[in-house]
Amino acid sequence: CQLLHLLLLLPLQHIFGIAVTYAMLSYGVALGVCPDYRRMHDAVVRFKATFLFLVPALAEILAAKIEQKMQNAKLAAPLPIEWICTGGAPISVRVRKRLENLGVKMYAAYGLTETTAVYSISAAGELNPEGSAGKVCTLEGFETKVFSDGELMIRGPAVMKGYFKDKKRTAEVKDADGWFHTGDKGEIAPDGTVFVKGRISRTIILSSGKKIAPEELEAKLMMYPGIREALVSGDGESREIVAEIYADIQEAQVHLIVQSMNRVLPVYMRIKRILIRKSPFPRTASGKIELPRRQPRKSAGNCQAFLWFAGAGVFAILVFAAEIVLSGFAYDNQGGSRLIRMLLSLSESVGDLLLVAMAIVTIFWACKFRRGR
Repeated sequence: CQLLHLLLLLPLQHIFGIAVTYAMLSYGVALGVCPDYRRMHDAVVRFKATFLFLVPALAEILAAKIEQKMQNAKLAAPLPIEWICTGGAPISVRVRKRLENLGVKMYAAYGLTETTAVYSISAAGELNPEGSAGKVCTLEGFETKVFSDGELMIRGPAVMKGYFKDKKRTAEVKDADGWFHTGDKGEIAPDGTVFVKGRISRTIILSSGKKIAPEELEAKLMMYPGIREALVSGDGESREIVAEIYADIQEAQVHLIVQSMNRVLPVYMRIKRILIRKSPFPRTASGKIELPRRQPRKSAGNCQAFLWFAGAGVFAILVFAAEIVLSGFAYDNQGGSRLIRMLLSLSESVGDLLLVAMAIVTIFWACKFRRGR
């Protein structure tokens, strides 16, 4: 192990970087730290790193840098890297193949902060099937399974006891038997190989009952040359699937790619709207695309509008009914007393103000609904 060199590029405030650091130090691996990913290639060569743990975003940057160096040099010095293990997010097929074509063996790992980065990892020297996240953890005391709805679950000594001072949230992800619900959909093959299919929270459920995993469409888009990043979202009620894309090709070419992909997709999975980004997506420390906050459903806004109008309508009926009663009373009593005249005047003023208020709110909700569309 003393001959092995690992160059650490992972952020040390993230569980992936922390777990790799402790594991490598415990095995006596020579550990170097590169705080600037822009110098990654030079640091790998100078430190003679034999293997790396990277998030997919850094793996893609490294692949591009190696290819650039090989094009600019007539005789490029061979890299010392033998293999790379990616984690934190799924790696695209395109990036994986680029690195394999450069002679680098590719492995994968999967885990969460709540499980101390433990769930699965590729076995050393074994072929890692495309799209897999390695094999389930076989350390003593660990158990893994797939729940009835397809959710990956784990139980063992590395699983957290709970969220700090948050019993409610803890109970949502960890049951009485100690099983932790990862929130990720996936499969476990008979030989223990894990395939992560995407986040349950991101699943688009259409009004027809069909379910779409955005990660599946994103992976298909990323296979096309020129498309650098893609984020798919959708609205279940309108059945509109939207793809936000960052690419280094012309916008017209992106539209042609989506059109050709739609031809082979089921109708309910077809992308209906394309948004072109001018810059890459913001990413978290683990290299994942920073997902936008989930917006309130349009139906919730429509429900609020309906309740407001219903309440205002009932109040208006009561005001107008009171005005009719007071008018009739005043007519029968030749104008009525001073109190009756005051109440009649007040009800007329309230009725007028109510009509103005309802008109203003109607215009407001109409504009808001139009913007929402």
